[in-house]
Amino acid sequence: MRQQDCMHQGCSRPEPCRPLCPPEECRCSGCSRPSGALCGQGRKRGFLLPEILASGRAWLRRCQTTLRVEGLPECAPPPLTLLSVCAAGEPAWTQEHDAARRALCLQVTIPLICQVRDSCGGVHNGRACIRVDVAMRLAVPAAECWRSTVLVQPCVRLVCAPCPSDDGRFEAELEVLAECYLIRWEPCMAGPPKADCPPSLPLYPQPPCMG
Repeated sequence: MRQQDCMHQGCSRPEPCRPLCPPEECRCSGCSRPSGALCGQGRKRGFLLPEILASGRAWLRRCQTTLRVEGLPECAPPPLTLLSVCAAGEPAWTQEHDAARRALCLQVTIPLICQVRDSCGGVHNGRACIRVDVAMRLAVPAAECWRSTVLVQPCVRLVCAPCPSDDGRFEAELEVLAECYLIRWEPCMAGPPKADCPPSLPLYPQPPCMG
């Protein structure tokens, strides 16, 4: 018989060690957890949740713009054909407050990746950018906006292919969607989970069914 299995009253073997309590369930003082170990009693866990203070979006379904595609290799022979356009990287913006409308006005610069094909069939990636204006109606005073963060989610696609170009400049028709949020991170504290309440019992025995 193993030492930890001997529970006879007259046995001379030492008393078996009590197993450790799980950290999240330890509510006792007699367990064999080493001294100084942290117990889960009273421990709280917290989370950071974004609170949306203002939001706005600009949706340009057919935006006529001139794209100057840069970063193409010099050896790419013209004419060049624009194949696709998509948003790339983090957009930049400048902001100003409109006190009359209680709004935050943003001018968002969206960097783009443009896929271009040359006359020999080679496909290359170039860079360009567009600018859109977005207004967000504020739910807080403008003086408190410095404690918040602006989040911009841009989406861009090519509606129809423009005419080929010899110098990387295209008169393109794009669909642009820029969603902007003014958020503030707020702590949310959560305590340990509570046990479910037992089901309520009747105050007196129920009469037997006479069916």
